[in-house]
Amino acid sequence: MNIGFRMTQHGPLFDGRAQAALREYVDDVEAEVAQEGERLVHKYMHEFFQHETGYYASHVRARARGSIYEVSDGGKVVYGPWLAGTGSRNFPRTRFKGYEHWRLAFQELEKNTDRIAERVFIPYLRRMK
Repeated sequence: MNIGFRMTQHGPLFDGRAQAALREYVDDVEAEVAQEGERLVHKYMHEFFQHETGYYASHVRARARGSIYEVSDGGKVVYGPWLAGTGSRNFPRTRFKGYEHWRLAFQELEKNTDRIAERVFIPYLRRMK
């Protein structure tokens, strides 16, 4: 007695649509996290800076750098490291230790990354079914 069967595989998991959706999802999550990081840095700048300059704020942006995203002032604002407290003219050279806008934004972003990833995943999940 012989028993035979034939199995056919079809659907997003087998025809490559799920893998393509997953790649797009990862890109979108990275972009969304970077945008949220930019928003948080601006939020903390408003809280800390007594005399906020539009020049510095306009340079703090989320940017794609090759295959990664970063939030920075682009390195073009000479006093950016001083404001962040990482410059050579900060403490102990002067009493100014810098503001905490970058550190606090990063800490809050770390807490929110999973929530952002889950929110972005919903439309991609539909494409994988």
